[in-house]
Amino acid sequence: MFPLTAPSRRATLLWASTTFAAIAFACSSDAIPAPDPFVPTPTLAPFPTAAGMATPTPELETVTATATAIAAPMPEREPPLGVLRTAAPQPPVHFDPHQEASPALITWGPALVYDRLFRFEPDGLAVGAVLGSGGGVACALCESWEMVDLTTYRITLRRDAFWQELPPVNGRRVVASDVVFSLRRQATPGWPNAGLLSNIESVAAIDPQTVEIVLKRPDAELLEILADGHTVIVAPEAVSESGDLLEGPIVGSGPWLWKSTSETRSAFGANIAFYDPVRPGVTTLEIAYISPGTQFTSLLTGIIDFAQLGPQEFATATSRNTDLRVVDMPQSGVGLEFAINTTRSPFDSLETRRALLGALTPWQDLGEIWSDDAFVSVGLPIIDPDWLLPESELRPIFRDFASAPPAPLSLSDEITIKVGLFDDRYQEQARRIADALSRLGATVTIEEVTTREFGDAVWFGGDYDLFLGSQPPVASLSDYLLAVYHSSGAWNTTGYSTPVLDGLIEAQAVESDPVVRRQTVLEIQRQIMMGAHRFAPASRVVRWVYWPYVENFRPATQRADGSFLAAIRVGDRPPGRR
Repeated sequence: MFPLTAPSRRATLLWASTTFAAIAFACSSDAIPAPDPFVPTPTLAPFPTAAGMATPTPELETVTATATAIAAPMPEREPPLGVLRTAAPQPPVHFDPHQEASPALITWGPALVYDRLFRFEPDGLAVGAVLGSGGGVACALCESWEMVDLTTYRITLRRDAFWQELPPVNGRRVVASDVVFSLRRQATPGWPNAGLLSNIESVAAIDPQTVEIVLKRPDAELLEILADGHTVIVAPEAVSESGDLLEGPIVGSGPWLWKSTSETRSAFGANIAFYDPVRPGVTTLEIAYISPGTQFTSLLTGIIDFAQLGPQEFATATSRNTDLRVVDMPQSGVGLEFAINTTRSPFDSLETRRALLGALTPWQDLGEIWSDDAFVSVGLPIIDPDWLLPESELRPIFRDFASAPPAPLSLSDEITIKVGLFDDRYQEQARRIADALSRLGATVTIEEVTTREFGDAVWFGGDYDLFLGSQPPVASLSDYLLAVYHSSGAWNTTGYSTPVLDGLIEAQAVESDPVVRRQTVLEIQRQIMMGAHRFAPASRVVRWVYWPYVENFRPATQRADGSFLAAIRVGDRPPGRR
């Protein structure tokens, strides 16, 4: 068994921020023969470690760029056409992607100008894409990659990736030292996105085109981490102008050129020198910062082209206009989670827990409480449905009461269900579970708790017999399994674990073969359900609604990824619509 680590600070902050807000709103490319002169690696502290926490930022004052600026070649491409308009709830508070975790900057703000080593591909359709629990991951800035051994990755950069023709980089080639600088900068101790890179031991430029990353231990999710929307590559010269990027300059190597950002909108133009011949697909991208209710109205009136809608807004929008199209995308951390404390009587008995699950009717509850965009699952942060335990294996666990085994409970058992005040559906689901327990012979009390108390005292603190609340939005499957289901997990408040489950969790965390890892993850879900202690009665998909003229619309936003925006093309709008 390899050493376990505590859950990352970022995962904890993501749980807290989303919980409290829940009640409101190897691939290849054509090489360019002659490489640029190599930009010297900036003088930085060694890759940050826990022992170096006293150093607040890297040493940036010695950064220089000596490469000769070379104009980016014009790739043969489909010309971008039209304007794409969408909306997000709020604007970013500053412009530095390494010092901000919010999607306001990363997914729907100025950080869209930056590129990453890898990007997510819907359904893993790209050539060379590697499938994982977060979907397909394919090369972006990289041309190819290889595993030298279980902890060493060697990544070869594209020769046709250039910084935008803006000062202070002025169109020079993206080189390995840019990647080294960016990863070391992101890993600055105390910064919000440093935890993503906590398993990296070192990163080095082997030559102008090659980056070598050495891990502390094997990690099945390294490519997903490098495709994360927060793991962007920035130019050392841009940082050196003021020591940070809080106020810019906003210059990247991605598909978008930044035009402006205000309290009400961000605007971007097409980077026609971008290496991908089909990205971006439009000449202009505009993102308005408006409330969810205003987004609904703006979509129906054609002011914006697509939006993510809640269940009620979705039903209203699609009933008012049958021309609207819909795409459902799974999203981790959205929905309802149910857990049983196995350290408390009567649920220290596996027979009792299985009897409870057998008395529940989750598929009936979906239709009567939730909606047709919800499904029953184990509740793990998995995007790819092929990695989820199929309904055919889940249904036999839940039987109607008439076929459930004899009730092992007695009237002397007093049980409290703690339910977070997220919305009324959580309370209705709690009442149904209470009814099932009552039929089994128990005396049941439902205790409603605030979202803050639920996060602190219940989910983290373990003060419950049973709980119902929001799923935690943890992006990393391995982090979640190690923290929540492993016997040494800091968040394992149900108290359930077995040596078999521990071994499977550890095995998937280091498995580099996605086929083998998928089978391991499926078996983990079987083992969790055999323990009858935790599941998700209503995991939610995210519903996106868009107009028919919006083409190639695949809104995969896992790990704050906004790269899907560059793949969208806009066809002919109806007469009278701008």
